[in-house]
Amino acid sequence: MNSSVRRAALLAAVALLLGASAALAASVKVGAVKGAKYAGTVRDEAVTVTVAANGKSAKVSIPFAPAFCQGGGGGEVQHTQSAPVKGGELTAKISYTVEHSSRVFATVTIKGTFMNSNFDGQLKSSFTPAKECDGQESFFATTSKK
Repeated sequence: MNSSVRRAALLAAVALLLGASAALAASVKVGAVKGAKYAGTVRDEAVTVTVAANGKSAKVSIPFAPAFCQGGGGGEVQHTQSAPVKGGELTAKISYTVEHSSRVFATVTIKGTFMNSNFDGQLKSSFTPAKECDGQESFFATTSKK
């Protein structure tokens, strides 16, 4: 093949890929399903994202702060609040204390985007007394509601 034929074939392939990606983007609705509960996992911990009935806020729950180090834990109390959903995006924070204490030892921040029945998220754990346990990980959560 000469260079002009190769160039034409390459341009045609690029145009085809651009058209396909535009069609896919148009078919994916960005936004949360109102009243839905999304479920996923991070480091073997269950993550749930519960969207309010009006779709304007969501509450994230993770029973234990995911640690990115060896060690044990126990007696954690999760403190979470609803966070706003704006433009299909969510940023929520959860703090953790030891039972019968008000001292926060860990904070988990969840950022992500709702794409109809899917939530594409990033979780970041921060530990006050043990920085070596800090870390972050991407996760995916889904809902059966549509």
